[in-house]
Formats: sequence, C-alpha cells, structure tokens
Amino acid sequence: MKPWFLSLFCVLPLAGQMQQYYNFRLDNGAQVGYQIWSGVESRPGQKSLSMAESSGNVIRRTLYNQDGTPWLGFEVHIDITDNSDFRISFAPAAGFPFFAGAPLPRRVHDGDRIMMDVLEQPGTSKKVFDLFQLYRKDTRHTLLPLPMDSIPSVLPVGTELRLNHPSFRLGGVHLPSTQDATMISGPVITLEVPTLGRFRLSSAPLPGYLLEAVAEDGKIEVAGDDRYTVTSETAVVDKPGSWFVWVKFEPASVATPSPPNMPGPPPLEVTATPTLAGEDGTFPGFVLSIKNTSAKNVVAYSIQMHYTDPITGQSMGSSGHSSFRQPMDGKPNYLQPGQVDTSPKATSFPRDASGAAPKYTITVELVLFDDGSLWGTATSRGAQQLLKQAKAAGLVK
Repeated sequence: MKPWFLSLFCVLPLAGQMQQYYNFRLDNGAQVGYQIWSGVESRPGQKSLSMAESSGNVIRRTLYNQDGTPWLGFEVHIDITDNSDFRISFAPAAGFPFFAGAPLPRRVHDGDRIMMDVLEQPGTSKKVFDLFQLYRKDTRHTLLPLPMDSIPSVLPVGTELRLNHPSFRLGGVHLPSTQDATMISGPVITLEVPTLGRFRLSSAPLPGYLLEAVAEDGKIEVAGDDRYTVTSETAVVDKPGSWFVWVKFEPASVATPSPPNMPGPPPLEVTATPTLAGEDGTFPGFVLSIKNTSAKNVVAYSIQMHYTDPITGQSMGSSGHSSFRQPMDGKPNYLQPGQVDTSPKATSFPRDASGAAPKYTITVELVLFDDGSLWGTATSRGAQQLLKQAKAAGLVK
C-alpha cells in the first residue's frame, strides 16, 4: 500500500475556529486544492482535530478527539472520466465511524469547486465543512476560496433569506433576472435567469438541495468555477456573520451554440512582450497585447497559450486569458477595429526541473462580435466558459 501524503500549506485560527488549506497532486494527474473549516467540539470544551492526506487517487479525511481517538473518517475517491471531467465518490476510512448515509457521487468539471457538508454539531449550529477544487495537471487554475470574514454557521429553521433588487453575476458578467426590481424573501427563494436557469436558495437543507453557497452581508457566493454571485442592496440575512445556504440549480433547456471554425486569419492579432511576472516579480513571463484586426466591434475573446519543453518537445501545460468587455458608465466598451487591449497582469512561464523557459504558441479560441456572430473553435475550458456567459447574457445569436 502506498503511504499517505500530507500536503498542508496553511493553518489559520479564526475566532476559536480553524481553517486548513491543502494542495494535493494525485497519481492520475489530478490536482486538488482542499480547504477545511471546523468550529465543532468533539467533546465539551474540546476542539476536534482535522486532517486530510492523499494516497494514489484517494484523499482520506479524518477527525479525531483531542485524546487521539477517531471520531469520523471518509475517503474521497477522484477519478478522471473519458472527457477529462472528474467523478468524485465517497467511502468509509478504515478504523473510523462513517456517515449514516454515504454522500452521493458527484461529477464536476476541470476547475470546479465543490462544498462538502461534513457534519453539524447538534444544538450549536457549528459545522465542519470542506471545499475543494479539482483541475488537471495540464491546466492552470488558482484555488478560489469563498470570500468571507468569518466561519459560516447554520441558520435557525425557518430563517428568511432576503434579496432586495437582486443582481446576478456569472464570473464578471452581469446577467438580467426576472426579479431585477423586486424584493424576494422567505426560507426558500427562487431566482430565475433567462437562458441560464432557475436558482432555488434555502436557509436549511432540503431534498435535492446541496450545500453550495455562503451568504454574508449583501452577497451570496455559490461554489463552482462558474463563480455565480448574487448581490442584494441590503443584507441577505438579518443577522451579522456568514451563513450556509443550500442551492438547487435547474438549468434552462437551451442548447449552447457551437461556434464555427471560420476560415481565414483570426480577427485578433496577439503579441507577447517579455517581462517579469509572479507574485514577487522575479519569474520570466510576458504581457499580452490584443489588437482587433477585424472590421467589427469585439465584445469578448478567449486566448489559449500552449507550452512545450524546449528540449524534449513534451507539453508543459497551458494557460488562458479571457476578456469580457463590460459596459462602462452604461455605455458599450467594445474593442473597436484597430484598438489594442493589454492584459492587466503578466503571465509567468511554467518551468521545467532545470529552470528552462518553455516554447509557446498562442491560439485565439473564441471571439464574440457585437452583432452576435462568433469566430473560433472554443475548445478550451476558458472559451467554453466565455461562451456560456455570452449565451446567458443573451449576446449570442
């Protein structure tokens, strides 16, 4: 049996509670950013001890009493499907009590975030919950923790959620909803977004609902790489703090359009200028300049960079850059013919063991024009996400 590997890179206490951050690389190439929140006492006056460790393609998650006796344990099995999505299933961990009913398997996309409702301490509203994000070794993602100032708690049964003139965003794109100018309130509320679907939000667990969101002040953040965000002009919950929200998403039955592989040169000219990148500004990288060489206004675009080892020619992964030209002061903000857009942040090169910089190619994956027409193949995850945003915003013919 292969040994279990602990890859802890941060532990943060918060108001007597604990956040833990892990980063795992599994044998099948999956990379997992794993976060743990715990405010539960295993026994009166004793905090539970949490741990996550990996072996092969399995993450073992365990909780102990302070005297070292096992309290709860389970295994997260992560498999990569034929189309490079992930299938997550759960099983008992040897020597540990398990859930009364095993969580159902989940199928997620590259880069998606999943919230796992681990347990709730009776009578205290305190919980242990995990959030993890999965991505393939040949893609580049950043772990996206849910932004919050405090550890979430469970709301009392019957607590109302309130959305005052709600605003819905998919990534950075504002989408119209059927309740743009209304107040919605109740223990269960529904937000409908044309062409995207229906979001049902509950302050308590219900059949078919998943622990997928956190409400804090005037915002609800929904897990997932799509980064759904619902904002309200007033607080969602009439109590200060962070609160769990259960979500049931019913997608609209509208097919996503597939852009044609159009002939001729790309409508964008991309130039990569060498510079220093990275958090400390010491790693070689580049800044992208994107020029609109077409005769149309560009609303959005997605570009993919592919890296190869300069000696072996083997792939060193890829990264993407997407831009959705949001209106400014209520006016269109198109990339006009001949105009140049510069990426706001430098991209750092992946490095091999010797530190050598890779060779790279740049592909224009998708371009959306203001007349609703498309150019490109949209094969990358970033381009598919951009296409989904454009479809939801009603910008695609």
